[in-house]
Amino acid sequence: MQDVQGQIALLQTNRTIFSKVSAQGQTFYRDNQRIASDSLDHFIVQVFLKGGGPVQDGPMVQNGDLFVIDMARFHERLSYPFTNLSFIIPRDRDPSLSHILERLHNKTLLGRHPLVTMIRRQMTQLWDYQDSFTIAQMELAMETASFWINGSRTFKTQMRSLSV
Repeated sequence: MQDVQGQIALLQTNRTIFSKVSAQGQTFYRDNQRIASDSLDHFIVQVFLKGGGPVQDGPMVQNGDLFVIDMARFHERLSYPFTNLSFIIPRDRDPSLSHILERLHNKTLLGRHPLVTMIRRQMTQLWDYQDSFTIAQMELAMETASFWINGSRTFKTQMRSLSV
């Protein structure tokens, strides 16, 4: 095993985890055998603050982009030095949100789109102000942030059209 240089910080409220990860690189690989053995049934919604990397069958993830991983499906990605913020959301938390995220699996949502910019800003502010919140306030703030992913029909349509 090689030395790994990186940092992970996370908060957990109710059933959602919010994390900040910085690393010199990462190989992310989930095949069917791994999926069957660990039974992880959640989504990871990532906003890249720095760095990124190539995506199988899609454009490279770059600063500002949003990327979705369905942990119940195959995924392979190499990331170069990066920093990202992630929501880790259980599939059964909200069926309508899960339906959207299933369709966005392994998709890059480009950071130049105003809706992605809004999500990135909200996630960044949530991380920056976390020490000022009580647990109840953080839960409310995370629910508000997930609203932007799961909010209105218009937003859902826009999110579907953003993926490339």
